[in-house]
Amino acid sequence: MADQQTIEGPAVFEIHCYGGKDLPSQYQNVVRSRWVRTYRNCNDMMKLVFPPAYYSAYSVYVKQILARPLVEVRLAVLQEDPDVVLGFSITEAENVLHYVEVKRDLRRNGIATALVPNEIKWFSHITKTGLKIWSRKYPEAHFSPFI
Repeated sequence: MADQQTIEGPAVFEIHCYGGKDLPSQYQNVVRSRWVRTYRNCNDMMKLVFPPAYYSAYSVYVKQILARPLVEVRLAVLQEDPDVVLGFSITEAENVLHYVEVKRDLRRNGIATALVPNEIKWFSHITKTGLKIWSRKYPEAHFSPFI
């Protein structure tokens, strides 16, 4: 059963969970493209990579992560229209956070908190916002892009 939460106004969102390999086709491109695009925009080091090389290589890398057997994709979707993805998280083995993304205009409504489990011990991707959250919410966690 999906968890329900309210965002600003009357809208209610649900969290849907899928194995990375089992992500329904209507969500695959949304997750992949938003992950690749927002990671480049929110990480200054990734902005230095020649754009065609970044998009080509990182799209393959994201696809490989999603194919891992212990990867879970959590989607925050509107209850009344589950095709509207408000945000998502990619976790692995219950303690690795690969990525979390929430639409910019919907942030600070508890969506990311609902998407990320409390027991995170490792991060494989880091952004400017992620650095702030890491020290505040997960000070004992470790960063490694090699997970």
